[in-house]
Amino acid sequence: MLRHLPHLRRAFGLQKSRCAHLSTSVSPKEYDLIVIGSGPSGLQCALESAKMGKSVAIIDKSEEIGGVCVHTGTIPSKTFREASYSRERITLSDILHRVNVVVSSEMDVIRAQLKAAHVQIIPGKARFENANEVSVENGTVHREAMIYRGKKFLIACGTYPAHSPVVPVDGEVILDSDGILDASKGELPKSWIVVGAGVIGTSSQ
Repeated sequence: MLRHLPHLRRAFGLQKSRCAHLSTSVSPKEYDLIVIGSGPSGLQCALESAKMGKSVAIIDKSEEIGGVCVHTGTIPSKTFREASYSRERITLSDILHRVNVVVSSEMDVIRAQLKAAHVQIIPGKARFENANEVSVENGTVHREAMIYRGKKFLIACGTYPAHSPVVPVDGEVILDSDGILDASKGELPKSWIVVGAGVIGTSSQ
């Protein structure tokens, strides 16, 4: 498995830790499964594994767990659409307020599920040290990288909006699905063109 680590790092943006030289007097905590990423697939795997009696930890670089689905994908886009039907005249700030309420509620549900299943939430950026250990850097919590050992790993790092070189995203006239949720854009346009007919694209119309 070690010979595959360089390929994994390149494929998922996971680099070898710059803190590999750090030593610790405490043995790394070991889990049956370590999940990197807290989106739907990572959460489901973590919860199901915990139900089977496995010790599980979830690592996510953001303390706002839930992944793209909760924060910039499915839930915000569908809430965006439903909120637009609630009033004849609605501003972007009205919609974003509703989105924030729904997202906050969903995060509370996820945290409660993980707590009930005894799944450890570890905030920070994971880097593979070897086939069985990852270091987690989180400057706001630990000054040094913490080492965790796992018997198995699931890499579920999520996605980001695809940008076309033909239609460059400028953040003003041309937005991606993340940028449209930015309150700094002001009022909603009277009309727009959605490129893409996936779940997020169709929900935003």
